[in-house]
Amino acid sequence: MIRSFMLPYSHTAIQPLIKSKIFHTDFDNFEQIHYNLSLKGPKECRFMAEEKKDSKSKRPTARKRDMQHEKRRLDNRSFKSSVRTAVRSFEKEISEKNETEVKVRLNSLFSLIDKGVNRGIYKVNKAGRLKKKFSNQV
Repeated sequence: MIRSFMLPYSHTAIQPLIKSKIFHTDFDNFEQIHYNLSLKGPKECRFMAEEKKDSKSKRPTARKRDMQHEKRRLDNRSFKSSVRTAVRSFEKEISEKNETEVKVRLNSLFSLIDKGVNRGIYKVNKAGRLKKKFSNQV
């Protein structure tokens, strides 16, 4: 929004207008007030006020990144859930003392943990700790 008005004198005449309440009554909703003095033509002061921009609006690429992040988060969550289910079935076989089933479950559990490392869901050291923990239970 641009408002122009003529000043009879130089830009020093703006100072009393700025301090007066009348000058600000129409422009309470604006964030910044810029004064631009033009030296061309008659001495004119242009009052430019910019409306407040919505800082929370995201660009399309940011929205796309958010969607990708959410999709990956859900995939990782599902994968971790399947690992926990495999751990529960492994511990169940240990409690029932089935030697053959324990080895099968342990191999499938190690395979899942290694897949998690390759996909970046688990870090290498965490995978090593889990493998050691489960192999000590056998």
